[in-house]
Amino acid sequence: MLAARSFAELVISARRAETSPGDPFVSRRAAIVAAIGPLVFTTGFVWTMLGLLLTPVDFYWRAILFNPAHQLMAAGTLISLICLPVAKEMLESTAADLAAPDFAPDQPAIERAPSHRPQRRHRGGAA
Repeated sequence: MLAARSFAELVISARRAETSPGDPFVSRRAAIVAAIGPLVFTTGFVWTMLGLLLTPVDFYWRAILFNPAHQLMAAGTLISLICLPVAKEMLESTAADLAAPDFAPDQPAIERAPSHRPQRRHRGGAA
């Protein structure tokens, strides 16, 4: 319930962000990121309901813990806990916050670590 309410609030704020000047793609990306967790949860829930309708079985803890549909619902809840704050941060950020850093050509992005091996000597010629 909390994930659905937070998702609804995020969609409303995304709609408001689309009407305000800014990058409209950011709000779309935020809505997609926010929708991942509830979609995974819904997939597991539908799978569980279809399984109960087609083959009703007694519930016991082992079936609940190791059933892939129940694991999908648990994963969807965990993903919602992670993705909803990320999507909210995306909506509240400015274009400068989301821009990738620019590296000058004289500054490498990754510096090479010094080699710990001694230099190889070639056998046939003078070194």
